[in-house]
Amino acid sequence: MFCIMSSDVGNLEAYLRNGSGHIHLVGICGVGMAGLALLLKKAGFKVSGCDEAYSDLASRLAEEDISVEVGHDIKHIGQDVDVVVRTSAVPKNAPEIIAASDKGIPVYRRGELLAALSSAWKTLLAVSGTHGKTTTASFLLQMFQAAGKDPSWCIGGDTPGVGQLSVAGTGDGEIIITESDESDGTVALYRPVVGVITNIEYDHMENFDNPEAFEKCFMDFAEKVSGSIVYCSDDPGSGWLADDEKAVSFGRGDSAEFRVNILKEGGVSSSFEVIHNGHILCGITLPVPGEHNILNATAAFVAALQLGLETDVAAAALEQVCLPGRRFQKVAENKGITVVSDYAHHPSEIRALVRTAVSQGSQRILAVFQPHRYSRTNALCEDFPPAFEGVDELVLCPVYAASENPIEGGTIYDLYKCFREMDVDDVPVPVLAGNLDQAWEYLKRSLKSGDLLLVVGAGDVVNIANNATEEIGMLPLAEAQGGDLPELPGSDVFFDVPMSGKTTLGIGGSADIWIEVGSERDLASLMAWSCSTGSLLSCVGCGSNVLVSDIGIRGAAFRLKGEDFSGIEHAGEESGMVVLRVGAGVSIAELLTWTMEKGLLGLEFLEGIPATLGGVLKMNAGAWGDEIKNHILSIRCLNSDGRVCILPREELEWEYRRCVSLDERFALEAQILLEETDGETVVAARQAAREKRAWMRGIKSAGSIFRNPAGEFAGRLIDEAGLKGLSVGGARVFEKHANVIVTEQGATASDVKALLEIVRSRVALASGMDLECEIVEMI
Repeated sequence: MFCIMSSDVGNLEAYLRNGSGHIHLVGICGVGMAGLALLLKKAGFKVSGCDEAYSDLASRLAEEDISVEVGHDIKHIGQDVDVVVRTSAVPKNAPEIIAASDKGIPVYRRGELLAALSSAWKTLLAVSGTHGKTTTASFLLQMFQAAGKDPSWCIGGDTPGVGQLSVAGTGDGEIIITESDESDGTVALYRPVVGVITNIEYDHMENFDNPEAFEKCFMDFAEKVSGSIVYCSDDPGSGWLADDEKAVSFGRGDSAEFRVNILKEGGVSSSFEVIHNGHILCGITLPVPGEHNILNATAAFVAALQLGLETDVAAAALEQVCLPGRRFQKVAENKGITVVSDYAHHPSEIRALVRTAVSQGSQRILAVFQPHRYSRTNALCEDFPPAFEGVDELVLCPVYAASENPIEGGTIYDLYKCFREMDVDDVPVPVLAGNLDQAWEYLKRSLKSGDLLLVVGAGDVVNIANNATEEIGMLPLAEAQGGDLPELPGSDVFFDVPMSGKTTLGIGGSADIWIEVGSERDLASLMAWSCSTGSLLSCVGCGSNVLVSDIGIRGAAFRLKGEDFSGIEHAGEESGMVVLRVGAGVSIAELLTWTMEKGLLGLEFLEGIPATLGGVLKMNAGAWGDEIKNHILSIRCLNSDGRVCILPREELEWEYRRCVSLDERFALEAQILLEETDGETVVAARQAAREKRAWMRGIKSAGSIFRNPAGEFAGRLIDEAGLKGLSVGGARVFEKHANVIVTEQGATASDVKALLEIVRSRVALASGMDLECEIVEMI
């Protein structure tokens, strides 16, 4: 085994020149790692790798006789492995990394290997920069191929038509073109003949504590360039290069050595002139849109000239280029709807993307955005909202962690709060999605002819783009399911019904199907339908303990109405107590009025709860030391397949704020045990309970948001964390009771969701206790 130390770059280069040995890549399915794997294989090495999931790139690597294992396991580090390579998305405590360390096998970052490997070529053309380096490197590759120079390459983007693995390949020429990554500082290790710095803007906060440290790695990169450094003079972060004698500038400003004069940038193409020393050098029609791509193309043009490509050859080649994958990539066009997938994940990139989208002239622009890394979301939080100016509707998905742990201020809820606080003109109030599937289901129902959908982010949000290629233009789920519904002669069925008028919070998206269930037979048919088809079925009831997402409710939602569910009658006596038979659709207010008139005592602790008996049973509602379970003799209910069953007291399983026995069942009616007394006693008990809840009058809420932890009170923990009065949009932690969130005019369900998650996070930070939701979230 060839012995090398991870800090010895010279020894690493010697090992790579040897051209034999076994190198294992952890995270091999990323575009950068897959490209490196191919170059190593072409150099004569045995190459293997592993990743969390198999991908299209893995299949293409297999065709090159590169073994790819799914998952992470110490067994992947066999006895013959000489070197392990880690992508920055793989944590240092991954099993393979620990195993390599234990065996004394050196572990390198991807950039260290690629920088060392590129020294084998006579001429290295290295492209760096915070934004645009993949596109610029891709343009350069296509230009040199068109000029017959047959370069080698390793680029972090999948460019159609370039051959081999597309992200990497080897040619017979003397040039290798690399995208040199700054994310972990390894850009400083490259020693190019020509180096490109597209721009410098602070990023990758997971590795750089401040902008100065980030800029330093580019300074080190520039020092190692032996020929020319091509940079953009418009970029404030690159201004220090103006004094470097190796520097060659381009840009729109008058100080640029190669000045860009934009003639057209809208639509599907762009036209511009390159002016050198006051003379028009050439005109170029670029077959891609966007001012940022004009600058990327100019960077490639100037870099190509530095390596001897003739002006007319370089200009002609640029007129034939295409963008790499996920750079304003149109993935679907159907029924007047266009879907564009884009890798943008920094506010400046998103701003450029949206500007390009606006130039397309669509009737509406919708966007779904998945932030990338908690550290970036936290550091650039206030820069994201204005970047979406011009978008008509925006869906936010949870942060793609990329091996990071959540940090305070860096979650999707923190970002959403920032959107609401900044309230930027021409930026819509976002909709929060719990995951990518929810986002796509919502978007499918929102899209219409004339719309442009942007799928934005560097993580697995690309799956939405993949879904769009197959599903765009399909009927909404509500219409599709509506055709399969059983006959419900005693019920009323509606489609696409807003839930804001059916919940006590007064917020929420639409239910695909809304059913006012009027008979027990219809409910049984509905449950059997749900069981046999797998369609979702949600009981909203009075909507008093639920949070319906802005995404809406997929499948069918319902509440009970009609005589089958509204009865109240005496059913005998049991152990000296009066037995009432009460339908699940009876409201608590109606039930308490009935029992007061009859002089029946026991349920006064439910006073003021805007619920039906069915909801009270399911939640095991309670207050002041009492719970509904203490008063139940039996529950008659429907199983999930629609069959009737009766659960006597001894078979009922209860927990705090939960009837376990009703997890997969719906209550039809219950037998309730009450004490017979005089009317005045009941009136007094109701009045006392009413006074205890007087603070709730006139507010919109769902009652208690969190369950009380064992031996504690959620409200006290929230209060001690100083969160009373904390607000997000139109939702606020109530000053009179910290475990209640109230909504005001203009509130959205996303406001409530973001607020409760921020409260949960801050309480955990302050007390170490994890609060569990009491309200039911419906999606």
